Amino acid sequence: MRLDPDAQEYLRHEIAAFLDRLADPAARSLYAPLLPAVEAAEIPDDLLDPLGRVLELSLGSGRLRKLHGPQAEESAARLFRRTPRGRAVQQTFDEVNQALAGLAGQEIRSISLAPGNPGAFSLTIETDRCRARFDVDGAGARCKSVEMDI
Repeated sequence: MRLDPDAQEYLRHEIAAFLDRLADPAARSLYAPLLPAVEAAEIPDDLLDPLGRVLELSLGSGRLRKLHGPQAEESAARLFRRTPRGRAVQQTFDEVNQALAGLAGQEIRSISLAPGNPGAFSLTIETDRCRARFDVDGAGARCKSVEMDI
């Protein structure tokens, strides 16, 4: 994955901060090659998973936006979606969107959100023909149940 100079700048800081917090030598050895890859402006395929983990933490905590601004946050989100983790999360949302498309043309009777674990929630949609529940968390989105009215 090729990096632009702006991405190099915020990634240098985020990866360095991430490495500073890692005490385990095995973990450090997994993430340490990211810094020279960022300097070279080219992330090889074998480092996309570690990069995705760093981006997920930086984006999820709000640190990246706070320290580097909304443009860096948007750029990092685009990079994250190109990592294996980002593609996996996107796939879960694509699957839920496909399930939601099945509700087209139905009369919506109610829509509700309910909290789950921290950072997670469920969405329930009741129509004239069914009731569907979707769970959303850091791992993505999933259709948990569909009950049909017969």
